[in-house]
Amino acid sequence: MLTQSRILLDLGRHEHSGAGMWVYGRGIAEAALEASLPVEVTYRQDDPEWEPSVQLDRWHRKGESALGRRASLFLDPYSSVKGYDLVHGMANTVPLRGEGKRIVTVHDLFQAYPVYAPDSFYEKARTAFYRYYFSQLFKRVDYVLCDLDLIRTEIIERFAPKCPVEVLAPGLHDVYLEAPLPENDESSGYFLLFSSSDKRKNIERALDACAGSYSPGDTFVVVVGSDAQRMSLREGLPKKLSQEGVVDIRVGIPTEEMPALYRNASGLIFPSLAEGFGYPLYEALSQGTPVVFTPEQLPQALIDEFPEFCFAADPQRTDSIAECINDLTHTPRVAEQKRSVAEFIRKRYTFSTCVARLREIYSDVIEERGK
Repeated sequence: MLTQSRILLDLGRHEHSGAGMWVYGRGIAEAALEASLPVEVTYRQDDPEWEPSVQLDRWHRKGESALGRRASLFLDPYSSVKGYDLVHGMANTVPLRGEGKRIVTVHDLFQAYPVYAPDSFYEKARTAFYRYYFSQLFKRVDYVLCDLDLIRTEIIERFAPKCPVEVLAPGLHDVYLEAPLPENDESSGYFLLFSSSDKRKNIERALDACAGSYSPGDTFVVVVGSDAQRMSLREGLPKKLSQEGVVDIRVGIPTEEMPALYRNASGLIFPSLAEGFGYPLYEALSQGTPVVFTPEQLPQALIDEFPEFCFAADPQRTDSIAECINDLTHTPRVAEQKRSVAEFIRKRYTFSTCVARLREIYSDVIEERGK
């Protein structure tokens, strides 16, 4: 029955190709098409250089509302979709009107329950809208997918949906899965961080912690999304890190260069205030690089299996992050251990594995519709 069905994957709207939800949705859509699932894809990607690489006739670019991009984000969840047996929304929403069964992938509930108080009119309106929308969504969908046990628990506790709620982790980009495995006991010595305009990334507290744990000779590479962010970050560096050559702020690193950047780092410092699927954590571990992270953003089984690579810090406390950086620095690791964690991640987090499970879920949901 699945092969004769029509399935729509709605990837949502995204400003740039580095957005986590876009990476997630695009990767699954490409893998689903390569696996011959009967899917069509709708999307809105504002990066003018991006275009689909698999079955171009199955990708349909969303139109923009005359009221603008932000208005479209509010209107899409209540749009009507017809002619499909199943509609899967992959960016926290799914069109609620129209025909067919509904599956939604919810990466997080931050739009409805932000980790910091909304201050602009738009942020307050967005919060109110998504609180109402989620209250309706979980009553009307047939299956819910999410990235982490933490998000699954929060969905169940807040909304008690009657349908199944399952954790389905996405895969990593092929450049991480196919990169050379670690060969050296020692790394180049720099610490890697990520910054953006999103307050959840917690970059100011992370850099303060780096300053607190700083020893002469330490260097830090910070990846940012734009030149404006680079200038702003440079101006706000802690005094200890403002010396020439201590912090290297980089913009627009090509995806193909990222595995080596991770692999050569002493560690990734990523004490985010909140995440869905925190790609940088898994990308770093796939290259044998240890991470400082926020509790519950990695599966406990992974932490138990590789404790010398996983250092959980309280993201609200600079001293806790600094302590974890020190622990990471003074925990010995050899190349064999690095290869072990890298192989574990590369085997576990593939889009083919994700799509194989998705095929089973689609079949179950569509068959339930036919009863």
